[in-house]
Amino acid sequence: MNPCSLIGSNKAIHFLVVVIYYLLVVLPHAIVGRKLNALFENYSRATYNLIILSLVLVGLCLGSWLLKEKIRAHPDRSVMILYILFSLIALSFCYGLLFVINVEAIHFVQYAFLAILLFPVMKSCRNIMSLTILLGAMDELYQYLVLDTKAPYYDFNDVLFDAIGAGLGLLFLKVIGAKTKLRSPSPWWKKLEWQLTLAVSVILLSLYATDLFAVNPAVGEPIFFTLFKKAPSGFWTYPPGPYARLHILTPIPGLLLIFGVGYIYGLLDKFRPTIELN
Repeated sequence: MNPCSLIGSNKAIHFLVVVIYYLLVVLPHAIVGRKLNALFENYSRATYNLIILSLVLVGLCLGSWLLKEKIRAHPDRSVMILYILFSLIALSFCYGLLFVINVEAIHFVQYAFLAILLFPVMKSCRNIMSLTILLGAMDELYQYLVLDTKAPYYDFNDVLFDAIGAGLGLLFLKVIGAKTKLRSPSPWWKKLEWQLTLAVSVILLSLYATDLFAVNPAVGEPIFFTLFKKAPSGFWTYPPGPYARLHILTPIPGLLLIFGVGYIYGLLDKFRPTIELN
């Protein structure tokens, strides 16, 4: 199976498909939220969570069954199995500690498809992980600044979900035999992940220097963008409410987990049968 054939051979069409898909993921957040609330309004929160969890487990079992022969015949079978185990641990970590409600599993699906759509254009797990993490961060920035979700913090949890979702999409492609590019060694400043990190850092430092960005601003201080509108009490934070029990990732642990996930899934470029040398 060649993922490139799913979209076509024209890179302009690939790019247009990716842009449209990304906008369809980002822009209708409020509409989708209202529709889901209306759909499950007659169910308790516990029942709602159980329904979503059941759907996720059925999807994982079905996917495992469909891919079992591909996994068994893969030249790097042991590596693929290790990645599957890592992914299951990551999913369990998100479910047990980071979800507000189980429907947040939609992040995995959305960004897995985004990674699959990006693949015919980029053919590099490392580059796709870098770009999807940035797109996930922009998605959360849109929700935080434009949609006014009432959250007192920028949601690093959701960016982590997006990164794991992209990794799942790339793992699927690797299992079915999609070919990635293993480029020759190049200086760090020519690598996409460092270019994106540098660009974001320059933007944030510029905003910070002009008093338009802060992590925890003083009370009443007018700031364009702040990671926390209200400072959290520590590494782990429990919001009030009978249904919400989650851990909020603060910037440092959040970034470490996000970049760690991106790095691990980016290493998929190195494994067979998917190596093409430039």
